[in-house]
Amino acid sequence: MTSPAVCVQRLSFCYPGSSQPAIRDIDFQLQRGSWTWIAGPTGSGKSTLLKALVGLIPHQSSGTMQGRVLLDGRDTRGLSPRERAQRAVLVLQSPDDQLCATSIEAEIAFGLENLAIDPSEIDRRIDESLALVGLKVDRRTPPQRLSGGEKQRLLLAALVAMRPQILVCDEPLSQLDSWAAADFLSLLDRLRRDGLTIVMAEHRLDDVWPLADRLLVMHEGRIVADCHDCDNRSSAAALQKAGLQLPDMLELALAIDEAHARTCDELVNRIRPSRETASSQRKAVQSLPESANGSATKPERDGPTDKAAKLLLRVRGLAFRYETASVVRNHNGRNNTTGQTDLQADVWSDVDFEIRAGDRVALVGPNGAGKSTLLALLAGLQRPRCGTIEGPAAERGACGLVVQNPDLMLFCPTVRDELAFGPRHRADARRDEIDRLIERLAAALDLMPFLAQPPLALSQGQRLRVAVAATLSVQPQVLLLDEPTIGQDRSQIDRMMQTVEAMIREERPPCAVVFSTHDLRTVARYATRALVLANGRLLANTTPESLLDDGALLAAAGLRRPPMLELRHRLGLQATTPQGLVQELDVCR
Repeated sequence: MTSPAVCVQRLSFCYPGSSQPAIRDIDFQLQRGSWTWIAGPTGSGKSTLLKALVGLIPHQSSGTMQGRVLLDGRDTRGLSPRERAQRAVLVLQSPDDQLCATSIEAEIAFGLENLAIDPSEIDRRIDESLALVGLKVDRRTPPQRLSGGEKQRLLLAALVAMRPQILVCDEPLSQLDSWAAADFLSLLDRLRRDGLTIVMAEHRLDDVWPLADRLLVMHEGRIVADCHDCDNRSSAAALQKAGLQLPDMLELALAIDEAHARTCDELVNRIRPSRETASSQRKAVQSLPESANGSATKPERDGPTDKAAKLLLRVRGLAFRYETASVVRNHNGRNNTTGQTDLQADVWSDVDFEIRAGDRVALVGPNGAGKSTLLALLAGLQRPRCGTIEGPAAERGACGLVVQNPDLMLFCPTVRDELAFGPRHRADARRDEIDRLIERLAAALDLMPFLAQPPLALSQGQRLRVAVAATLSVQPQVLLLDEPTIGQDRSQIDRMMQTVEAMIREERPPCAVVFSTHDLRTVARYATRALVLANGRLLANTTPESLLDDGALLAAAGLRRPPMLELRHRLGLQATTPQGLVQELDVCR
């Protein structure tokens, strides 16, 4: 029997200044060529464990470590950086934390040069790794000009190029569009079959669950469940032990008493309705009271924009392009540009839409479509090449933007100070009102236990919620969220979106929300409208239902339905929750 790829023995780690270990008493082994999914609530210690697996803890993190981690039989504390990189590499949640070079090719070459790879082999691996991750841009492009999802692909390319034995991933799908995520998982599955050992923490449960052959569930720093076979019932029991919501497809499979089906194809074949049955299902569901078709298990829907509602923003003829004037060097040090101003093509042009009070608008599209750029323009952080943004919320400070990386927004010593910073700078601020506002936002976004802690000491998902709460504290007319699902488990996503939705419905700031996301599940449940950006233009301004039912629009926008919504589409059903789908199927039996 071969030795394990990873052996963790009685591992604990405590960060400086913390009274409680982030992880404690962890023991497990991972076999070569296995795929282990680590699940747990936000802040349960997943990221800390992953850093320990690749040796960043204790080598690059201060704190107290007990126990040990063996990679290929070697203790990580005795391995050099080069030896660790040849065994295990880590994909962090935010690619900006790992990218450091001035061009794409230099970024990929950086690790290879430190491994003393021959220059000709480096060139070959650069092309090979870019093709593997599907990043189709000029090798000389600066990473800073890539979208968040493209940066994630670049990081993956740089790490895969080093050909490690173990790939450790911390939320690798968080900034990838649906097709890129599917392609990446397919790539990892091929690499796993070739012997790569994969360890992944990921909140996009439906995407990872069918591929993993082992599930470790963490809660409050401990492993509380270890499921080796990952069949439906044992997986559900393991996740529920930590209070986690089940993947939609797993919940649906258990509801129809299916113990082994994991994928959309398997469940469709299990249910196997005829075309006539699907048609009768539609008619039956349309005649049901709303409590039976799933609406009782999802937020209220307000429908398309109410033209009588107060206008907040009117966007007309908007176009934008980036201009740069930088010299880019390749990994051999040669100049690849003249240093003259580089006028790119428009990111998008002729964009027209309105935001009115009560709107919950999802901004969707593939990586690089310009979703973050559009949010920055709405917030007044960028100026358009042409076109106008008008309305009451176009005034300075009327739109509140939460960017993808919350660390760029957090600077106060404690979470309480972070939430109070904006309100305290209002001329009419009263201490008692500020305190009540902080308590309300902290309770709504599950931040009460962290009010006295430094925000940067929290997990990424918790830091994002702090940034959202701090932005809400200044009561913007329009809340702009750039990828608000990053780092959040499903219950926290629902909690955040329900909080924002309730504030809008109660007609207190914010009056509307615009959020970019790759998570069509969140779009289906919380958006009243969807703006589809792709191919340099606004492809559609439509309802979530119309978007999900329009295969041609999804394809044109580089989007794909999540597994449960794909099953819904194939079976001709209407609900957008597992409970609602089960109710529809029960009625039609």
